[in-house]
Amino acid sequence: MEWLTDFPGPTGLYSLLGDLWTSNNVDYAIKCFRIVEKHETPQSPGEPPTVAAFMCGCKLGNLYRRKGDTTSAIKEFNKVLALYSHPNVITLSDEERGWGDYWVNKARKELAEIKR
Repeated sequence: MEWLTDFPGPTGLYSLLGDLWTSNNVDYAIKCFRIVEKHETPQSPGEPPTVAAFMCGCKLGNLYRRKGDTTSAIKEFNKVLALYSHPNVITLSDEERGWGDYWVNKARKELAEIKR
């Protein structure tokens, strides 16, 4: 798996691999989405979050939830909500913001279900 990180733009590749492994090997899927998270989370205060960062947080939260690790799931869903409150979210395009809304709403729904 490590050699794939040498290729440019591993985000799309690892998102695909994570999705492919989600039903067969949750631990491997988590590793893939961790790589996406590392590349898509803003590295400096001036960078806006990407749609992939929102998506990744929700997918990680769901994977942890499936494993029965609700503490980690809550942490990932809260990361999505925190990204959405990032001051530079306003710089996202309308389409990106629409997808951000979609993933944030999913994170809120998942958090509500966990708390029940």
